[in-house]
Amino acid sequence: MSITVEDIVALQYEGLRSVGSKIVYLTIRKELDDTGWASLSFNDLAGVTGLTTTGVVNIIKRMHDSGLIEVRNDRATPFTKNQYRIIEAA
Repeated sequence: MSITVEDIVALQYEGLRSVGSKIVYLTIRKELDDTGWASLSFNDLAGVTGLTTTGVVNIIKRMHDSGLIEVRNDRATPFTKNQYRIIEAA
């Protein structure tokens, strides 16, 4: 599945005002596995979205603080990827 301009325009959550936020959100949604979690590093997200790693970190923090995503990382190794889960609006 690819992310289209129509997907970005259709995404109208209050916490997703910028195009960068929408692209990160859609990328996470696209990568969800059968358990509902996406395993991606900040560098993975930066590479896929074309944003800087710092930009991705800031977007993830805003989305987490807004309650749009859940974030977990067991920090088992320095190479452990973050896991993200979309919190669907009721």
